[in-house]
Amino acid sequence: IQMEDVRQDFTQVDPQKFRTLHSAVSTKSAIQIIYRSMTHPDGITRVIHPLAFVFAGRRWHVRAFDEMSGEHRDFNLARIKQADNAPKSVPTPIDSDWDDLVHLQLRPHPKLNPSQEQLIRDELFNGAAGRQVTTRRALITYILRELEVAENPDTQQPPDYQLYLYRAE
Repeated sequence: IQMEDVRQDFTQVDPQKFRTLHSAVSTKSAIQIIYRSMTHPDGITRVIHPLAFVFAGRRWHVRAFDEMSGEHRDFNLARIKQADNAPKSVPTPIDSDWDDLVHLQLRPHPKLNPSQEQLIRDELFNGAAGRQVTTRRALITYILRELEVAENPDTQQPPDYQLYLYRAE
């Protein structure tokens, strides 16, 4: 039987950088990175406190507290140009977006006709009216993107979006 998996991991991470980040997650320590972004394509130095690794669709991220912004953020591993151990300038604050679990209520898109709606219910919800997905608040955007869920059914319409976010609790 031939089977194919079309998911793609585009992230290329140097093993030494990964070991440094993994060690920082394990020991709750800080890392100084040079991070490339669309705003700073050549890279900018940041000190981060890594919390966890996240695979989001086609690339890996590290969830971390960023001393420069004073916020918890997700850093694309492939955009980390350099990673070295560093002292913490501040204690790591609690990441409430990581700790909070959110229940996403998904439904067939309201602009589907009744037959299309039933098709989606049968295909994705085992015939039920909808489905609940539980995730961390910090990961909602990734989940919605991965499942192609419309947040605004007036602008995000079928056929591109067959599901919509009915409610988040």
